[in-house]
Amino acid sequence: MALGLNPVGDVLKKADKVLADAGAALVSVDGTLESVDSRMGDVDATLAEVTVLLGDVRALLAGIKDELALVREIPALAAQVAEIHAAVVTPR
Repeated sequence: MALGLNPVGDVLKKADKVLADAGAALVSVDGTLESVDSRMGDVDATLAEVTVLLGDVRALLAGIKDELALVREIPALAAQVAEIHAAVVTPR
């Protein structure tokens, strides 16, 4: 056996390097997952705000719908007013 050759030691060094690289990768993945978790929290908060806002918009649209229904009645009301006016103010 030649001096300085230690196959078991070489395998252990390679295994240590692989494990060190895997550890670094896991640290990176952990940081990425923390970042994603933070972003998901932001998204969750934004969705909650949007849900409230959409509820407000629905309420406003319902109010507008009711008001439009009243506006559509104006021609019929105008005709009734004209009839009443004509009945009350008759030429003599």
